Amino acid sequence: LVVADEHQFMFFIGRAKWHEKIRGQRVNLREVEHSFSSQLRGAEIIVQAIGEGAEKKLVAFVAGDPADIDSRIEQIDAIAATLPDYMSPAQVLHLSEIPRLSNGKTNRHALNQLYAQQTGEQALSDLQVEEDEALADFDQVIAQQWSKVLGIRLSEANQDKSFFELGGNSLK
Repeated sequence: LVVADEHQFMFFIGRAKWHEKIRGQRVNLREVEHSFSSQLRGAEIIVQAIGEGAEKKLVAFVAGDPADIDSRIEQIDAIAATLPDYMSPAQVLHLSEIPRLSNGKTNRHALNQLYAQQTGEQALSDLQVEEDEALADFDQVIAQQWSKVLGIRLSEANQDKSFFELGGNSLK
């Protein structure tokens, strides 16, 4: 991003690629990282937006001394409570170290892969839809739609759970 002052001099502010739109709010990932790293001494924090559209959420990757994980969890919860909901990471993953490229930069693609491995999430296209004969025809159609929209297995969408209990919200 570049801005001009009253004399039309251009000033480089930063890169727009660190901005993400999450649930209708523009979030600066560096600002969220700074909120955490200023409080968590000795730990490296990388915040990344994972997912697309209404599914997009913030995930914080924390690397540091594994012995300090319990105290860090309390600190992270306290810091997240001071941030607006849209700026609070939905998940925090603890890593032994942040993956790097050969030039020393953070390997964000590897972070996405680590997230998928640790949480067991798969892309919607990779999900295997399982048949559940116990549901009636109408319930089967509703369950199929919920599984597509929410990115869950068909067997998880049943009559005992509401749309919201299965992870739905007003944006889905």
